[in-house]
Order: sequence, then structure tokens, then C-alpha cells
Amino acid sequence: MNGKNVLEAVDLYKFYHASDEETLALRGVNLIVPRGQIIALKGPSGSGKSTFLSCVSGIIEPDGGYVKVSGIRITRKSDARRAAIRAAKMGIMLQSDGLFDQLTVRENLIMKMWLAGNVELNRIPAMADALGISGLLRSLPSRISGGEASRAALALALITNPDILIADEPTGEVDAETEKQLIDLFEAYRKQGGTALIATHSDSLARIADRIVHLRDGRIIDEL
Repeated sequence: MNGKNVLEAVDLYKFYHASDEETLALRGVNLIVPRGQIIALKGPSGSGKSTFLSCVSGIIEPDGGYVKVSGIRITRKSDARRAAIRAAKMGIMLQSDGLFDQLTVRENLIMKMWLAGNVELNRIPAMADALGISGLLRSLPSRISGGEASRAALALALITNPDILIADEPTGEVDAETEKQLIDLFEAYRKQGGTALIATHSDSLARIADRIVHLRDGRIIDEL
């Protein structure tokens, strides 16, 4: 990947309409994520964190502004083109783990690589070993614990060696022990030069970030 900045979000606006009511979820948000940085996005519920992540990952289109991923503009593209860029350039980790229930963990990893257009089966053992899920590869998601599912979801996000990991409250629904395991994995990812944008309420997770960006009422109010 060429270029210093992996993600550029410029002047993002997003409106939601319900009947005659209009909610301004994002109000001119600007954020640059350089290669090799972990950025924690913090803010109260309803501050716009999930909307912002959905816009920068191309899941939804902003109503104003634009987003570039590794120099490629993802906004104002067709749904199919945005999905292709997302699959090739991003690893997405959501609270709902994103695993297909009818596929084993291994089959989920293969499916993710296939969607990204680059199936490298030799990546699976190393990734599974690094994240402690080697014994889960032949299991269906419904047969593993919540903590195991979280580690499998992280493997799913990273299996294509994406330019950036985007995670929405990755420790929001796990117990304290699993949270610590996940934080350790994110810290190892940071030390290896990984790039990530992580929305989180966890102070412990935010502490491993290079930068902490605070969002409130759809605006960035400060950065540490």
C-alpha cells in the first residue's frame, strides 16, 4: 500500500429522517488515520460513533463529505463497488460477531478471503494460532463460547491482512477476562504495525491507542 494515510474522512455529514423529524447524526466530521496508528473513538451512546464507522467503511453513504481508503474513494460508488473495496482493504469487527452460523469457523475464514479475491489457505493456521482459536476451526459459531466467538471475529477481520481494522465496541458484550484477552490481542496488533479505528466505551482498550478521539452530538470535540 502506498501513501501515509490509510483512511481519510473529510467533512462527513449524515441525516436521518423519521416522519417529519430530521436528526443530524454527523456534523462535519474530519479524521485522518495514518498507517500504523490505532485510534480509539469514544463518546456517549448516540454520539454518532457507529454512524461514523458505517460511513467510513462504506456500509452507508454519508450525505455530505467523502471517504478515501488507501487513496481510493469509497463514497459515491455503487453498493457493489463499496463492498468490493471494503472486502479488499478493510477488516470489520462488529459486536454481533459477523460469523455465518451455517459455516464452521474455518469456512468463515475461507469465505472472507474469497470475498476479498485472494484465498490463501496457508494464512489460516498462523492466524488461528496467534489468536488462540486453532481448536475451534471445525466448530460452528453456535457451538463456541462468547469469548471464543470474539476471537474468531477478530481472526475474520484480519485474515485478509487488511489495510485497516475497523471495530465497533469489540469488548462491549464480553466478560472481564475476555476483554483483557482481546485488549492483549489488539495491543499485539498495534506493536506489529497494525492500523485500526476502534469505537469503544472501554478505558482499558482506549489506553493502548495512539490517539483517543472524542465524539459528541456528531462532532469531534477533542483529541488526546
